[in-house]
Amino acid sequence: MRATWTGTISYGLINVPVKLFGAADDHTSKMHKLHGECGSRVSQKWVCKGDCTDEVAFGDLGSGYEASKDELVELTDTDLASLPQAPKREATIVDFVDAGELEPWLLGKPYYVAPQLPSKTSNANGSKPYALIREALRLSDKVAIVRVVLRTRESLAVLRVHDNMLVMQSLVWADEVRVPELDIPEVELTEAEAEQAAQLVSSATVKWDHGRYVNRYQAALVELVEAKRKPVLALVDTDAQIIDLFARLPKATSQAI
Repeated sequence: MRATWTGTISYGLINVPVKLFGAADDHTSKMHKLHGECGSRVSQKWVCKGDCTDEVAFGDLGSGYEASKDELVELTDTDLASLPQAPKREATIVDFVDAGELEPWLLGKPYYVAPQLPSKTSNANGSKPYALIREALRLSDKVAIVRVVLRTRESLAVLRVHDNMLVMQSLVWADEVRVPELDIPEVELTEAEAEQAAQLVSSATVKWDHGRYVNRYQAALVELVEAKRKPVLALVDTDAQIIDLFARLPKATSQAI
């Protein structure tokens, strides 16, 4: 597996050199826009929406924050560089919380966390501090809340124990959680109705098997693509075939030729 992030998990005087590996593959179909006339891929251009309507090169692009629907505040690279940011190669543990307190829907993309081991390019060895944090979380039944920069932006994440390893999952920020403004009517149910519904759930309960659930759309799409792929014609050594054919002809026939 290829590491997506290399850095250090830190808490006080404890520093654990680690690597993160994506724990899930994105099988979302890689669809591209094509020119309907010739079937070639098309490219995207940046065009100014102002009066000039000029095409803009990537190097000339700036950044603007949408302060309101019709208001963009232009921000320079210097402005953005002045904003507070966590160290790019450090996941800082800021708190420990009970494992059962986190709602599952707050969790995002998962990563396997492995200790760095000595190599030709580094003498880092995170095995012992890694085991120390893992067992501390396991025995206390806690998870660690961390701040970490993944790609270019600071993220909130949770560090937990899974089997014999640590797993990190991104968390949504509190201000990103939408307040449900929904009208859910209160309905009176009899005790018999509730019990009957519960019995139905119990009778349909199975042992969890992740492989039981297949992305049917993706599987059908892959099958369709394979069916529509143009066959690749292998190059044939014509001379070799001619020699082989002559070798297979009856001796009398070959002499007549």
